Amino acid sequence: MVVCCICGIEWMPDSVSFHKFPKSDNIRNRWLAAINKRITNFTLNKHAKICGQHFALECFIVTETGKRYLKSYAVPSIFDMPLKKKYILTQSVSTQYFLVLFYIHIVYSFYENIEVTIFPSPYACIYTC
Repeated sequence: MVVCCICGIEWMPDSVSFHKFPKSDNIRNRWLAAINKRITNFTLNKHAKICGQHFALECFIVTETGKRYLKSYAVPSIFDMPLKKKYILTQSVSTQYFLVLFYIHIVYSFYENIEVTIFPSPYACIYTC
């Protein structure tokens, strides 16, 4: 099971992206420096992954097909969020729709713990505290 080593969110199909720590010593050390500024006693293991919630939208390249790739020089910078958010996605969502949810998550995560549930209709989205 893939779990974010920062917030503990679990991977689910069509949900948040997950990223391995970079092989490049320079970029990996920048990731660790950013994490260690905000999380005490963080230890890195070979299976550690960080979810896309910890990267600004500018850190991603979105292709014409909607696939998102993390830029090679991206560094995690978003850590002010409640731990272990739960996302339930019961359908495949488009990249634009996902980005809207991601934006809502970032805005509201500063104020309250949010659970996002998406039903078969992309317009029936419920946010609960």
